[in-house]
Amino acid sequence: NKKMIDVSSYIVESNQNYIFVGSIISIGLCPLQLKKLFHKHRKILVLLIFVIYFALKKFSSDQSQDHSQSLLLKILQQFPPAKSKALGDIIGIYIAVKCVQIICQIQQFLKVPCHSTIRSRIKKFSLNFATRFWFVKEKIANEMEKMEDDLILSIKGKNWGKMEKHTSLPSDGTSPDQILSSMKELAKTESRKWSDGKVSGAVYHGGRDHLKLLDEAYSLFGVSNPLHIDLWPSVVQFEAEIIAMVADLLGGGSKSICGSLTSGGTESIILAAKSHVEYFRKRGIAEPEIVACVSAHAAIEKACSLMGVRLKKVGMDRETFKISIKEVERSLSVNTVLIYASAPTFPHGIVDPIEELSEIALRHGCGLHVDCCLGGFFLPFLAGAGKSDGFTDKFDFSLSGVTSISCDTHKYGYSSKGTSVVLYRDKELRENQYFCYPDWTGGLYMTPTLAGSRPGGLVAACWASLMSTGRSGYTENVRKIRATVLKIIEGIERISELYVIGEPKAMIVCFGSRSLNIYSVADKMAQKGWNLNSLQNPACVHLCATVMTVGVENEFIDDLEGCVREIGCEGSGPGKSNGSVGIYGMAGSIPSGTLLEVMKKYADIAYRAE
Repeated sequence: NKKMIDVSSYIVESNQNYIFVGSIISIGLCPLQLKKLFHKHRKILVLLIFVIYFALKKFSSDQSQDHSQSLLLKILQQFPPAKSKALGDIIGIYIAVKCVQIICQIQQFLKVPCHSTIRSRIKKFSLNFATRFWFVKEKIANEMEKMEDDLILSIKGKNWGKMEKHTSLPSDGTSPDQILSSMKELAKTESRKWSDGKVSGAVYHGGRDHLKLLDEAYSLFGVSNPLHIDLWPSVVQFEAEIIAMVADLLGGGSKSICGSLTSGGTESIILAAKSHVEYFRKRGIAEPEIVACVSAHAAIEKACSLMGVRLKKVGMDRETFKISIKEVERSLSVNTVLIYASAPTFPHGIVDPIEELSEIALRHGCGLHVDCCLGGFFLPFLAGAGKSDGFTDKFDFSLSGVTSISCDTHKYGYSSKGTSVVLYRDKELRENQYFCYPDWTGGLYMTPTLAGSRPGGLVAACWASLMSTGRSGYTENVRKIRATVLKIIEGIERISELYVIGEPKAMIVCFGSRSLNIYSVADKMAQKGWNLNSLQNPACVHLCATVMTVGVENEFIDDLEGCVREIGCEGSGPGKSNGSVGIYGMAGSIPSGTLLEVMKKYADIAYRAE
């Protein structure tokens, strides 16, 4: 259209400098915001901008001879020189901003997701397409029915059918003696499952005297609620001191470290993600993104799902099983607000390269969260226990790039279940996790965490645990646990059919097999009373050693060797599947969409009362 060309050439001619400057600014922003990620494309883009600039200049000079035919152009030319220049400035600034946006969009287009993300997307698309056919739906439904009995047995146990069930309120209250008698019998039965130390994680201390202390501390403040500061100031003080003690442990000497007490690691991770998202939204990032490894705890997935934030998953190094630094750098963008790292990871017990990630976060200008839910009360005591085994990596706030840390006090802090601490580098970041609502008719409403009312008894029990154990107690427990882990690693390495994954430096030992079905090994170990964690991608099994594991490491190795021999004699290979083999083997081979239905069924059965 000739008239559009006339107007365009007039705008271009009036704003050549803006176009040029805007383009150069957008390129100049790359090293400030995108760092190494965009470095390879800078020279090409600069050259491209110069070519476009001179092409536009030539185009505008060729078209500037016949402006009179454009009505819009005549209107623009009627403005006084000052106003015309102001209008030209506005249009020029708009074009410069658009140049920046276009450059950023090109950079986003060049992103390459990790291979596991691509595979997951392909599987999901394939499943959604296949389930359009009635015979596929029917097949899935039939398989789900077959699986339901196994799930009920797995979740509810063998004696569930014999248990007395209550699905409505009794007409008259039951006597306390009868209630406690019934509950004690159930507790006694279930304690046999973990009291022998054959459980991976779950119970991190288990000592009778320690549990008695926690129970008594809870009972003293059982009715308290930290929401009511005026009624229970002592509970609020307990909470503040817990946060201060953990901040001192992981603060790297900084006095600005602050935090909150939460209900567990998941809430701590959600709040850390929320704080970073809100912090950077106030600074102009409307579509925030978080970068995490495929081995990161699923809580970061939940956080992004709740907030509608894009999560970019990156792969692991195939040798070390640490987060891939190259993929992290390739996944960063102008919208990245947080890099998520683990110390250690839950699946494999590997500590990510936090120092390298800290440098990347500083260069990029984004946050770095370290998931220390497992390692927060373990890694700081390795050196003092004499069991560091060459592990000298920094992972806490002594690294300038670390902006938040989650640390579970109910794991190796040995507190009752339901407490964790999320730490921040400063109060400015922490305040973004608060929920403040001043317009409620019920008054001013503010909660520091996701929950409103919280059990003060758990706060008291947590404080009692930290105070009673002390640094010497934590150091001694870490020494014992780490010695147990080293013996187990040595035992696994003697079994030719198995191999240890990565170089575990903490409490988790993860192992797999290239010749046996590792899930068959887990099933055999379960028959001998061991409760291990079966994992996937790759297929493997792990043991999370605790205070309860100390002293049973030789039995574990003997049982493991026996199970491997039995499977070798039976000739069990990848083709056989039963028990957890069927569930976890299926998890690694079928589309995630079908697994979602299995997981939902699992939750439904757990909620079934009869």
